[in-house]
Amino acid sequence: MHFRREQSVVRPALTLVFAAAIAAVVSFPSEGHASSSTGQITHLCGSVPPLPYGYTGYSPTGPCEGVCYSGWTDGSCNDPVDSQSRVEVYGCTGKTSGSGYSCDGDHNGGVLLATLSAGEYVPFSWFTSDTNYCTFAMAVLRPNENDAVGLRDFIIWERDECSPPPPLCDCPGGTDYLGNPVSSTTCNEPVCGADYQWYSCQQGGWAFEGGVCYVPPVCSCTGTDYEDNTVTVACGNQVCGRDFQWYACENSNWTPQGGTCPEAPPASWLALSAGGYHTCGLRSDGNVSCWGSNTSGQAPSFVQGPFNQISAGYDFTCGLRTNGSIECWGSNEYGQAPSYRAGPYLSLSAGVTHTCGVTISLGIDCWGNMQGTPPTTGDYYRVAAGGYHTCALETDGTVACWGEDGWGQATPPSGNFMQISANYTTSCGVLIDDTAVCWGQDSSGQATPPSISFSQVSAGYIHTCGVDTSGQLACWGDSYQGVLNAPSGDYTQVTAGFHHNCALSTSGEPVCWGSNSSGQLNVPQ
Repeated sequence: MHFRREQSVVRPALTLVFAAAIAAVVSFPSEGHASSSTGQITHLCGSVPPLPYGYTGYSPTGPCEGVCYSGWTDGSCNDPVDSQSRVEVYGCTGKTSGSGYSCDGDHNGGVLLATLSAGEYVPFSWFTSDTNYCTFAMAVLRPNENDAVGLRDFIIWERDECSPPPPLCDCPGGTDYLGNPVSSTTCNEPVCGADYQWYSCQQGGWAFEGGVCYVPPVCSCTGTDYEDNTVTVACGNQVCGRDFQWYACENSNWTPQGGTCPEAPPASWLALSAGGYHTCGLRSDGNVSCWGSNTSGQAPSFVQGPFNQISAGYDFTCGLRTNGSIECWGSNEYGQAPSYRAGPYLSLSAGVTHTCGVTISLGIDCWGNMQGTPPTTGDYYRVAAGGYHTCALETDGTVACWGEDGWGQATPPSGNFMQISANYTTSCGVLIDDTAVCWGQDSSGQATPPSISFSQVSAGYIHTCGVDTSGQLACWGDSYQGVLNAPSGDYTQVTAGFHHNCALSTSGEPVCWGSNSSGQLNVPQ
């Protein structure tokens, strides 16, 4: 008979017994050990854990044959008459109760301490005295041709002073779709998150699973504010009314709240976006103001935020909320302006009849009436929706386009870009050396930028505008309705619409020029 150790343990010389009777014999510690080695049997094969303290009863028959039929009272287990029987001893550094797994080579960092051949007598106290381990497991194995493992019986002993293991899955700090805090220690437990997407609790924390788990009801109110503007807000928001009193939108109805308003001047402007015959601006408080044509509801004077980006399409507008969801308003004839799209998204762009967004996985997602399909490979961080084509800017500075290409608007040049814009049949961008480049229809010179350095460009219907590196404005292409007559001054951003443009000055003031057929130049306070 042989005793094979996988790890060095100091012990007295072995005494082999039962040479004639082939049996695996294992001895367990008594109650009299020192405090650093005291513990108890916590699991027996066939018993439902946890066992009561000091339990030393029989191993029931069942999944493991219960070969320790004499019970564990005397600290021994005798597996009768099989030369292939063996006992494996494993040690684990922590308690395994509650972990969902035993102490073995596949779970809880189990270390194989010894393999005992049949017929040997080894006191179990030799192992439990090793305080490097908190849990010891001994498995009686008798493999056969139908069962390569052959688990016959097992016992698990755990040191008293060791701490229980942490849960396999620990997911704190979540928020569900109702705004309630959520935590879980249940692996694979699904939760509908605050962005209305599915998440599950995994060993590394909350894992994004995707898929819409809740569609919030559409609830809004339309009325007239203290400046005689028609406003539409979602439920839960307040508006200062014509009588200079606060009103709250609740269950699609206005509820008087009292109190004198307004209490503060309008917030400053952060960004502008020109559509077909309307314009929208993002304010520093995250709210949105629009002006110009509102025939399809694309230009309400106030939209409750918080948003961190807006994009005006031809007759609709979309905004990216701070939680990564997208909200649109205006014409939805082709499905281009859904009232809610969960995402989460990093950026968006509204075109003529379609909209696209960059997902948090740096992919492209588009909807509405368009041509072509977005690429399925590559990492993108900006997208530009045009007429019936779309372009996207990859993280390495290259541009990919797809869709209608009759004028070459979907065939971008090579180079490293830092910004792109698309509209109707033309696309433009700024290279990292500040050179402006356009491609597509050039019937009026809209794709022939001047040879100066630019920081940003915006493609309109049949004209294009840009901000040069000194902050000055430049426009080129068709001069209809004075769209090329850019004002002087220092600017940070320009946006080109159908027959009008708007720019944001370095002092934060919006300036618009071109056609004012629908009031698209009448910037509100």
